[in-house]
Amino acid sequence: MSLSKLSDEILRRIFEVNSDMSRDPTGHYLKNKLHAHNHVRSISQVCHKWRTIMLHKSSSLWARVIDLQLFKPDNKWIEIVLKRASTVLPLSAP
Repeated sequence: MSLSKLSDEILRRIFEVNSDMSRDPTGHYLKNKLHAHNHVRSISQVCHKWRTIMLHKSSSLWARVIDLQLFKPDNKWIEIVLKRASTVLPLSAP
């Protein structure tokens, strides 16, 4: 079966597992917190279908990868991540 035939829900779940912030694929805790953040960002840029899933059906996934220590005060990316997580987090960016 091709990836294009998988339902949005199955793809979203795959994205969640792939972007688990607490453990790497071998079950060990991640040493690099950028792992989950980079996966979520990359997934949202693969194709139109994946981007739509990530932007409109995966707010909780964006919320899970927020780590304010990863962002510099002038980094615009934090605003984007907070906006994408906004439906599950009552937060706003400055």
